[in-house]
Amino acid sequence: MAAVEGDVQLNLARKWRSKQFEQIIGQNLSVRILKNSLFRGKFFPVYLFAGQHGCGKTTTARVFAAAVNCEQLLDFQQNPKKFVVPCLQCASCKAILAGKHPDFIEIDAASHTGVDNVRQIVEASTLLPVMGRKKIYLIDEAHMLSKAAFNAFLKILEEPPEGVFFILATTDEHKIIDTVKSRCFQLFFNAVNSDTLRDHLANVCKQESIIFDDDGLLAIIKETGGSVRDALNLLEQICFSAQRVTREDVLRALGYMPEETLYALIEKVFFAISSQELIAFIDGLNLGQYNATHFWRRLLESIHQSIWLKNGVTPKGREVMPGDFVARIDVLPLPLLLNLFEMMCEEEQLFLKTVHKGLFLQLLLVRMWQQIHEQVPVTFSQKKQDYPEQDYPEQAHTEQAYPEQESFSVPVKEDAKKKSSTENKETVVKKEEVIEKKVTQPVVLQPVVPQPVAVTSWDQFVQAVDALEEPLFSSIVKQAVFDGIKENIVSVQFAHRMVLFKDTVEQLKPKWQPLLKKFFGDGAVLNAQFTAVTSAVAVKKKAKEQAGPGQAGPGRMEARAMVRPETFRHGGMRIMPMRGKKVDVSDKNLWPLSNTLLSYFPGVVVEVPEQKNESNK
Repeated sequence: MAAVEGDVQLNLARKWRSKQFEQIIGQNLSVRILKNSLFRGKFFPVYLFAGQHGCGKTTTARVFAAAVNCEQLLDFQQNPKKFVVPCLQCASCKAILAGKHPDFIEIDAASHTGVDNVRQIVEASTLLPVMGRKKIYLIDEAHMLSKAAFNAFLKILEEPPEGVFFILATTDEHKIIDTVKSRCFQLFFNAVNSDTLRDHLANVCKQESIIFDDDGLLAIIKETGGSVRDALNLLEQICFSAQRVTREDVLRALGYMPEETLYALIEKVFFAISSQELIAFIDGLNLGQYNATHFWRRLLESIHQSIWLKNGVTPKGREVMPGDFVARIDVLPLPLLLNLFEMMCEEEQLFLKTVHKGLFLQLLLVRMWQQIHEQVPVTFSQKKQDYPEQDYPEQAHTEQAYPEQESFSVPVKEDAKKKSSTENKETVVKKEEVIEKKVTQPVVLQPVVPQPVAVTSWDQFVQAVDALEEPLFSSIVKQAVFDGIKENIVSVQFAHRMVLFKDTVEQLKPKWQPLLKKFFGDGAVLNAQFTAVTSAVAVKKKAKEQAGPGQAGPGRMEARAMVRPETFRHGGMRIMPMRGKKVDVSDKNLWPLSNTLLSYFPGVVVEVPEQKNESNK
C-alpha cells in the first residue's frame, strides 16, 4: 500500500500526489487558466492560490513551476495537443520531482513569519535563474506572515525582477492584507465534488488492490468534506484496521456510533417511561467508546431531520431514518422538537469547552428526557400494572386535569369536620393537602378526549394564578380581557400600557403554562396581545356585573383612583401632592392594581374627580 521511492517510504497521499495537470482532479477552471498562461507564454508577477486544505493548491503550484521551466514548453506552445508539460523526463522536471531544483524555492510561511525572512527572500530574488527560465518562490500558508513582513514584501511583489515570480498559497485568504491581494492574480480552489472524488478513490483502491464497496467510499467522502489528502489518509487508516473498506469499518475507525444504536438511544430519550430506564440504557451503551463530537452532531441532525419530517419535507443529503422511528417521532409536538433543538444550540459552547464530553452528553440526554416528560402527557392504559406508581404525574389525581373522571375524595371523620369548621381557611387547605398526599392507590384514568372549553375556564385560570404567589403577574392577568379560544389558541388582550410587563409574563411562563394546559387542554397556547386601549374597560364591566346597576363598585372606583405620593423635594423645589379624597385600598382582592403600584411607588391612593369634556356637552 505504501510505496518505496529510493530510501523514502511514501504513504498514499504522497504517492498519489499529482505530477501533471491532467492528474489534478476537481480544479478544472484553475488548471485551464494556468495551461492557457503557459500556452501564451504570459506570467503574472504574483499568484495567489486560495482554498480549503487538501484540495490541490500546493500540488498545482509545483506542477505549474515544473511546466514553466520544462524543456518541452516551447514545443507545447507550438502544438499543445501533441506535447504535454511538464514532461517529467527533462533534467528540470526530474530536479523538481526530487526537490533539488535550484530555481524552485518552497518556503513554509508558518516558520518564516518575520521581516528578516522576507528580506532574505528579497535579496535572493535579485539573482538570475540558474537552471530554468524563471526563479519561482512558493510561499505556503502565506496568511501566517506578519503584517510587517507583508509590508516588506509589497515593493518586490509589485515589481519583481524579470526572471522571478511568486506563488502564495493559503487556506485563509481573508488574512492576506488587501494591499497584497490587489497585487496578486487570484485563483480559488474549491472542495472536490463527491462524484469526482469517489471515482478517484475507486481508482486508487484498484491500483493498490484494496477491497472496497461504494458505501465505504461515500462514508469517507462525507467525513473528509471534499479534501483529497484527507480522503486518502483516511482510506489508508481503514486499510490498516480492516481487510475491506466498508461503511461499518469506516465508522468504527472514526469512533462513530452505528446508526441503529443512535436511533435506539434517541427513541429511549423520547419515549422512556422513566429516567431510570434511560440511564440504565445509557450505561449499557458505554458512550465513552464513541466519538463525542460526532455523536453531538448526529443527535442535532436527527432532531433537525425530525422537524423537517414533521412538516412533510424530506431533508436532502441526510441519512434516511428508519420507517418505524419516523412513525413514532410523528406523535411528538413540533414545539417540543424546536425546544430540544434550541437547548442543544444553547449548550454547544459548553460542550466544546468541557474536557468531560461523555459525561456532559449523558446528563444532557437526561435533561432532554425530563423536558419531554414535563411537556408531553403520559398516555395511561386502562390497566394499572402497565405503569409503575411512581410514573404517574401528580396532576393525574386532580379533578380539573381529567374532567371526564369522577372526583376522587377521601373520607374524613365527623369529628375532624367539626374541628375544621372552627379553624381558619388556610389551616383547612393545608390539612386537605396532607390527607391527599397519604393516598397510595393511583386512580385508573382513561385517555383524555378534548372537550369544548367554557368561558369560565379563564376565571378558573385567574384564580389558580393567585396561588402562584406572584402578585404582579396576578394583577396583570386579572385586568386582561379574555377573547375566547379557537383551535387551542387562548386569545387574551392586555392594555397597551402593560407592554412594560411583557418580559415578566414571558419569564413566568414555566409557572403559568401548566395551569393554562390544565384548564384549556394539553395543546393550549396563550396568544397575548398588548393592544387594548386600557384594561379599565374590563375592570368597569366586571365591577358593574358584580355591584349591579347604579352602584359604583370597587373596580370603577379603582379606575378613577390614582396613587398620590407624599410631599417631597426635588432640585430645591417643594412638590405638593395631588389633592383628592383618600381611598382605603387595604383589601387586595378589590384593589389589585392599586396595591401593585403601591408596592413599587410608596404613597396613598386618592380619588380624582372626573373632568367633563366640553366637546361632549
